Amino acid sequence: MKKLLLLLALPCLMVACNNSSKEKSTQENETKDSTISTPKTDSSMAKMPMDESVGAMVAEKNGIKILEFKTSNEFPDAKLLPDGPMAVQPNGKVRFKFKVENYELATQTPDAMSRHCNNSKKGQHIHLILNNKPYFAYYKPEIDTLLAPGHYTAIAFLSRSYHESIKNKTAFQVTQFDIGKKTNAPNAFDKPMLFYSRPKGEYKGEDTKNILLDFYVLGAPIEPTSNKIKATINGTEFILNRWMPYVIQGLPMGKSKIVLEMVDKDGKSIAPEFNKTEREITLSE
Repeated sequence: MKKLLLLLALPCLMVACNNSSKEKSTQENETKDSTISTPKTDSSMAKMPMDESVGAMVAEKNGIKILEFKTSNEFPDAKLLPDGPMAVQPNGKVRFKFKVENYELATQTPDAMSRHCNNSKKGQHIHLILNNKPYFAYYKPEIDTLLAPGHYTAIAFLSRSYHESIKNKTAFQVTQFDIGKKTNAPNAFDKPMLFYSRPKGEYKGEDTKNILLDFYVLGAPIEPTSNKIKATINGTEFILNRWMPYVIQGLPMGKSKIVLEMVDKDGKSIAPEFNKTEREITLSE
């Protein structure tokens, strides 16, 4: 643990870290999201309307729609807990172990067949986000990864098989720490934080019709009279005043840019270390 010079965590919180551009995971086969697709439906499911899991319209601008995504499996008792201390070796290898309670990894979420959005064939998993870079999915509660020297803020949270996060107080772990030389970075938990989760990567065929928009918020309420999330999609701005999953419809084939930013009640950007995040996704036939 000599290379772990700073560990500032919320009570009972610990997180598994993923690869940055200079990092190489020793569980690469478990972190790739290359086997994701909408599950095939049987004849009875085929009769179900495509918008069955989509709720009220939030806004429609320039041909792009944002709608509420109905959550039918809340998992209020699901827990992601530390299972022993984080282990750091002199060569930068880090091991994180979790206990998962009241939630089963590597199985399909019960309503996955009716969600009509991108879904992992490997089932429920953990989203791991390091310094707000794109997450990797883990289907086991133990992670080995190789980290370059530097400062890290990381979050892990339980995810349904179709990548919607579990948003309760016990389903996530977060931590801040240094690998190698101490950076004396300020405590990131003193300010609100917004972690971008979905959408991510490439979407094909039926998966392009309903694009899940999901994020994780710490340290700030998201509500109509307070802080909000500004989602800018291909240059068009939308204001989201609830922390919940959403669906994007109407995106064109090809590349799209999504920017998420936390703003206050007056629309001014809140400037914690992690707030404004930009991602590019690709849609194809």
